[in-house]
Amino acid sequence: MVDEALDRLGLVGAPGPDGRTYVDVPDAPAGRDLPGVRLLPEFDALMCGYDPSARDRFAEPDHLRRLWNQSNGMVLPPLLVDGRITGHWRAGGSAKRRPLDIVWFAGTRRPDQSELAATVTSLEAALDITITGVTLTREQA
Repeated sequence: MVDEALDRLGLVGAPGPDGRTYVDVPDAPAGRDLPGVRLLPEFDALMCGYDPSARDRFAEPDHLRRLWNQSNGMVLPPLLVDGRITGHWRAGGSAKRRPLDIVWFAGTRRPDQSELAATVTSLEAALDITITGVTLTREQA
């Protein structure tokens, strides 16, 4: 039944690097380069939408273990820098005005303050809050 639906939609299967068949649209556009900094939500598809072993494309396995608490299923909101998950962030408190703490992992690129302006503005709009200040901290291994 699934194969018939895929055929009707014009989707094609191709072998992946692990030998499994992956389905995609014909003539799919090339992947995009994602320079810069983004603050992703806790349960973003980059963390949750992939087989656990496939997440290594986006982050170091040790970093993923720090972000994803296996005992309770909670995820720290990921920091994406140049297309890689390199840390996490938190808007502290529950007030309308609050500070933003950004943590990047040792051995990864530190986000520049200048790169944060647009993503902080987007975060403020998405959460309907005002960020009162941004703190950048490096997390030791």
